[in-house]
Amino acid sequence: MAALMVNRVQENADIITLMTHADYRRKRLAYGLLETFLEGFFATKGESCFLEVSTNNKKAISLYKSLNFSKCGLRKEYYTKLGKNEDALVMRATSFQKKQKM
Repeated sequence: MAALMVNRVQENADIITLMTHADYRRKRLAYGLLETFLEGFFATKGESCFLEVSTNNKKAISLYKSLNFSKCGLRKEYYTKLGKNEDALVMRATSFQKKQKM
C-alpha cells in the first residue's frame, strides 16, 4: 500500500508524491518503489531526478540520501502544516547503483 507519482520530461524527472499507508510503514515499500523507479530512469538515459521534502521530515530525508539524493536547494516557507510554515529541501539524484543484498 504505497504509491509513487513522477513527472518525467526527457532526461529529467520530478518526484511529485511518494507515500505509504500508515498501516504499511517501516516495511521498505517506499524504498522499493523509489529504487525500482530510479533503476529504470537512469537505465533509460535519465540525468537528474528532483524532489522536495520538508526539512522537518528526517525519516524521508534519510531515505532519499540512502538512494543517492543530495541537497541542491532550499525553498523557504514552502509548506504550511498546522498553521506553521516549513522550509522544503530540494534534492537531486544524478546516478543510481542498486545496493547488493547481503
